Amino acid sequence: MKKKLKTSLFLCMVFICIYAQEQSKSDILIPIATDTAHALSSKLNYRIVKLAEGDFSNPLWSPDGKLIAFTNKGQSGIFITDKEGKTFVTLTNETGAGYKFSWSLDNEYIAYRATSFNGNKRMQYIKIVNVKDTLKVVLVSKNGIQPPVWQYSGKGKRVAYVIDSKVILSDNYPFTSEEFKAVYKLPNINKNFFYKSGHLYLMSDALLEASNAIEGMDPVISPDRKSYIYSFEGKLHLRDFDSDTETVLGIGSHPSWAPDGSKIVYQQTKDDGHVITDADLYIMNLSTKESYPLTSSKAVLEVNPSWSPDGKSIVFNGENDGAIYLLIFN
Repeated sequence: MKKKLKTSLFLCMVFICIYAQEQSKSDILIPIATDTAHALSSKLNYRIVKLAEGDFSNPLWSPDGKLIAFTNKGQSGIFITDKEGKTFVTLTNETGAGYKFSWSLDNEYIAYRATSFNGNKRMQYIKIVNVKDTLKVVLVSKNGIQPPVWQYSGKGKRVAYVIDSKVILSDNYPFTSEEFKAVYKLPNINKNFFYKSGHLYLMSDALLEASNAIEGMDPVISPDRKSYIYSFEGKLHLRDFDSDTETVLGIGSHPSWAPDGSKIVYQQTKDDGHVITDADLYIMNLSTKESYPLTSSKAVLEVNPSWSPDGKSIVFNGENDGAIYLLIFN
């Protein structure tokens, strides 16, 4: 009996040691078995990992799903980490650089708008930064520029930006990998939006379709490039490019598509008129319009979700603690 007891105690100690080591390796913030911080949805099973601590916001996956770029809460600077949180690189600390920055589809560059001040004088810049070596190129300096997007052709990629309602295209940057050379053939690949004065302006190729301007913000185009979702007056709207038909999906903001286009993740928030006091993430099935909570935390205010390209995880930031989190589906 004593021998069996000793054996059981020994196995228990081994299990505890292994568990502690795994916890240390993966930096699991909230174990699956607990509901003290995040209540698991009855439809989902996941774990959450803290990738970066600081005052960060607006994480966004690279198109290949290997890196995550984010900014700080003042939207100054752009930083990147990998999905394990093992690396941390500062691409830039420039003011305003984190506002609507844009990855190139080949994962090589991020385009952004930066702002500098000389006394009371302000100047804005459109720049691109090489993700591998952090080298930057200034494309233009002028006030009144909207944040840039990428355009694609058989020759490569170019940065598009708007000055005085006119679309300007940068010089061409050839693709260095063969796999991206036909990307321009994808449907609606060059449809993008510019946001100005509360309105969304659709850009097709190098034209700004001012006649199609709609009131709204935070547009995200579907993976098949056939439709898009945007926020207006606290509700999410789904609109088809071809038919221009629209469906009001319900209360929410900051949507992000699942890679197969069947679902979205989005946030619902409450505030006191000044700051966010409550926030959770929700998932909606777009075929049934059924939605259900993904998180229900009181300790962390989950905002700004971004669904990974492989569909296996969602990155977001805590509004109250400024940390970057990775929610991994099991």
